[in-house]
Amino acid sequence: NVMKIPIAMVPFIVQLLLQVSFASYATFVLIDERNVLTAEIAFVAAALFNVMKIPIAMVPFIVQLLLQFFVSVKRINNFLNAEELEFGSVSHDKTRKEPLIIEGGTFSWDSEKAGCEVLRNITLKVQPGQLVAVVGAVGSGKSSLISAFLGEMDKISGYVNTNGKIAYV
Repeated sequence: NVMKIPIAMVPFIVQLLLQVSFASYATFVLIDERNVLTAEIAFVAAALFNVMKIPIAMVPFIVQLLLQFFVSVKRINNFLNAEELEFGSVSHDKTRKEPLIIEGGTFSWDSEKAGCEVLRNITLKVQPGQLVAVVGAVGSGKSSLISAFLGEMDKISGYVNTNGKIAYV
């Protein structure tokens, strides 16, 4: 998972800070004409490395937050640019005694693609007071069936009627 990579980098960055500190001290000793690392210079450098430790350690978390930000912006953009739902696909006929009805319903997530129906020839009548559990294997259409009742899928054919209040948990 791309989101977990920055967190995995934290131990690497801590080791990198130690190596950069050591390389900085070694470079100073080699470049200095006297080849001497005084206590004054060592402690000032150590303090600067200590000050830099926290901001550098935050880099993986900032990268992770940026990745989450871009994913969120993409999802919001897709949602705002999505086509409007067709509100006429679900009837609300109060004369029918059943609170939930699908008769001969065929549904698709994209009605423009022929042959991509997710639910085909569904007939379901839920009687008043009846407890219904929608169970099945992953990818068997449970969420699609609920979405068909809510009018979130494209209705290719059939009749859908909801009567009363619907709670989707």
